[in-house]
Amino acid sequence: MQDIRAIGLFAFSCLIAALTQTLPVWLSVFALASIVLRFWRNLKIPTVLLYSLIVLGFSYLGWEAPRFWHRNTLAGAFVISTIFYILAPAHKNRVMRFHAGLYALLTSVLVVPRETYPLPIYLLLTLLVSMSLIYHHAPTHSTFSLLSIARTIGRLALPISLLMVPVYHFFPEIDVPRAKSSSTGIANELEPGRIAALALSDRLAFRVKFLTDFPDVRNLYWRTDVFEASKGLRWTPLSDPKVLLVDYKEPKESIRYQLILDSQLNGLIPTLDLTSSLKTQDSFESTYKPKTQLYRSLSSYIEAGAELTDIYPSEKPDYPPVLPESERVKTYVENLKNKSSKDQIQFLLDEFQSFRYTLEPGVLESQDPLGEFLFETKKGYCEHFAGSFASLLRMAGTPARVVVGFAGGMRLGNSTYLQVTNRSAHAWTEVWYDGFWHRIDPAAYARGAGQTFEEQSSLASLITAWIGFTIESISTWIKDWAEDIGLIWVGIGILAVGLLSLQVYRVTHRTNILPKWEKKMRSYLNRLESRGYAPLAGETVARFLERLDPELKPLAKLYNVRKYAEDETQTEALEKCLREAQSKIRKYPRIKAS
Repeated sequence: MQDIRAIGLFAFSCLIAALTQTLPVWLSVFALASIVLRFWRNLKIPTVLLYSLIVLGFSYLGWEAPRFWHRNTLAGAFVISTIFYILAPAHKNRVMRFHAGLYALLTSVLVVPRETYPLPIYLLLTLLVSMSLIYHHAPTHSTFSLLSIARTIGRLALPISLLMVPVYHFFPEIDVPRAKSSSTGIANELEPGRIAALALSDRLAFRVKFLTDFPDVRNLYWRTDVFEASKGLRWTPLSDPKVLLVDYKEPKESIRYQLILDSQLNGLIPTLDLTSSLKTQDSFESTYKPKTQLYRSLSSYIEAGAELTDIYPSEKPDYPPVLPESERVKTYVENLKNKSSKDQIQFLLDEFQSFRYTLEPGVLESQDPLGEFLFETKKGYCEHFAGSFASLLRMAGTPARVVVGFAGGMRLGNSTYLQVTNRSAHAWTEVWYDGFWHRIDPAAYARGAGQTFEEQSSLASLITAWIGFTIESISTWIKDWAEDIGLIWVGIGILAVGLLSLQVYRVTHRTNILPKWEKKMRSYLNRLESRGYAPLAGETVARFLERLDPELKPLAKLYNVRKYAEDETQTEALEKCLREAQSKIRKYPRIKAS
């Protein structure tokens, strides 16, 4: 039975550092203290005290949690479980369970943190945890033998791959390094290059489950922000004085859907146009801006309802005037002013049909980026088309604004599940005329504009989405049930489950069914292990005793006869030999764990 070595504790400390923003401060301190107690002092905590600390840790973690199945809560539970195996007494499966905890924490690093790390960090953490597992399973006498390490890697390569490959596939929470000019996430302003840089990432933004029939593809526009202040191709939001608290109610609209959001959205809720009801499953407050139809909440699970349309009524907005920044743009706008709002829109859309849609439009370096885009480069991504389209209309006297978010997504087969990644990040416009806001996507008219909606029949992605929404539904049911019957009964139920689990543990780990001679032999082997002497990987007890001390050969022989030949007549002789060996155990000097 091996002890946990320094490389394993180092891997654990690195994982804790990666999860620092996710874990409560007290739990991070508890984890670091356990490393110090084990590695520096090699302190052995009494079993009763250890179990008490672990139970208190789980209880306080559950008390602080927003909900039982919250990702942060599960990450904390993995940390506490791993701490238990660091501080627990020696056990034959201790090292394997400790590494199971490390891999669970590694998965948490990929899934849970609010901010992602560069890809090399994830790969280094994966390599470190895998090397710790290999190092612990390599034979002690030949740890640095290349042949031994190669054999160990061969044995462990398949299970490690089966564990980590799906994690990296299903949870693409990886921040790929980009150029300095790029950015990640939906920014609070719009300028050329921001969304194009974001759309290069495959990171999952959110999942959708439609509770009604799958809607018309053309209406899958998920708004997260609205920009109303124009400066050519650069747009920023205007202050909205009217912010309402959402009055939660069950969605009853013709289109009802559920969202599971990624942490990168940071409070932004991607909703379909005319989403009029919203409900969260957390205690977080949600806000609504009626002027821009934007919702905000820190909840990661949303249920909403919408009446899909590309127009909706509104009073005429009172926007400040936008002036052309160059003579050529001014001349272009003067031509627009002579047309009606509908004719202005059609004229610009016809113009954009000769422009090219591309993810790599280059940098607009002149002092007149709008004019450079219109008259020189004539190529861009969605933010170029939306920003220029809305600015030109505003200069010509027609109210317009830019909306950013996501368009389309990947439908999972013929199901009602949709998966939306950063590749679907998009910008479009809303134009006001005849008493209505009209959604117009000018980028769709350019040459080379791709489909924003993709079919995907991946069974793995469908299963992942189903599991995610099922877990959220179960946690919602548990929360509603808890509110109905009261926290006292929930506490009684948790206590009953805990006592039952403890009883199962005691029954499955009891040793009183072992014969007396075998208990004594285990006690002797444990004392040897506490002094630094333990069997090698795959080594039998008898071979270990013979290797340790030639004087123990009679004991090894008697043990084999009694254990495997089941000769009960040798029991007394074996116990006598064990007593003699126990009395001489101090002759073996203590060996410090490396």
